[in-house]
Amino acid sequence: MPPSREATPPLEAGSCSFAALATSQAFVQALQRDVHILVDAFALTWLWLDPQGDTPTSLRWEYGAMAVFQRVWARNQWPQVSGLLGSESRTRRAFMQSVANAFLDRIAAATRDTSTILHAVGALLGLYCWWHAQPAGAWPAIRVDPAAYTAIASLPELARPVLDEGAGAPATPPPTSLPPSADVWYVVQQMLGTPTTAGYVHLYMEPCRVPRLRALTTVMPRKQFEALPRLAGHIGSTQGLRSVPPTEKAPLLAEALWNESLRSTDEGPSSTTSAASLDALYQAQRQYARAQKSMEDAVAWDSSSWEEGRPLSLPSILAYLQSSSADPAS
Repeated sequence: MPPSREATPPLEAGSCSFAALATSQAFVQALQRDVHILVDAFALTWLWLDPQGDTPTSLRWEYGAMAVFQRVWARNQWPQVSGLLGSESRTRRAFMQSVANAFLDRIAAATRDTSTILHAVGALLGLYCWWHAQPAGAWPAIRVDPAAYTAIASLPELARPVLDEGAGAPATPPPTSLPPSADVWYVVQQMLGTPTTAGYVHLYMEPCRVPRLRALTTVMPRKQFEALPRLAGHIGSTQGLRSVPPTEKAPLLAEALWNESLRSTDEGPSSTTSAASLDALYQAQRQYARAQKSMEDAVAWDSSSWEEGRPLSLPSILAYLQSSSADPAS
């Protein structure tokens, strides 16, 4: 969700970034579902365009792959998606690359099966439309790995038999009309570039991650801090309150060594230097335990302040720490 410009000053609003949400579990799962709906709708629409009855020519040759996909793109409300990414540059680029990775996963998954080829063609056209839907200069390039680059380059030849020679293909194609696969050839040429024109798909020699779109963070649920949980592991996982035993009853290593030295003193003479070192270690351990207890009390001094809408008061915490340091019994 973009930052509110009414509630935040302009200078502070410009510095807000939600780039981490582009790899959150909630967004990644929703994006994968929407991309599957889009490419599957294109595949089903393309198969539906078989000639019916005495139709002289195939509607696939009449419309072409790009025209069919543009109708599916508009019917699924994708032209409005780009306007929901806000104006902060890091946030926009993170979401743009996440959407591109979702399309790249479907392109690289193409096999000899007709269904996967049609899904890959829909993902390729979707990536092309997604790039041209962005404002000029908002996105420098689409980052792809070697496997995705190879899949894009080989898709036109892989899709040609499915698009041009499937059911409903005319026996003698009209000399003035281009085959449906020409749209795929044109899109790939624009994306990868030509010897005279640079493309906007840039190859990066980095390890291939499969899937390319995957969640790296999770979104914290609401009302998560009511019981003052302890965060453990990754964001979103919590533990219950841990019971911290009193400092006086905690087993200290220095205290055990000190008692052992006293027992050894009763049995025979011992080194004065060793006894002094153990005494210094014992005092340092007790000071550390008192400091750790003070820190725990400072964090958990008022659990109600962790409720949503009531941030911690820094002056109150400082006053509590000063009173704790002034009280020798704390």
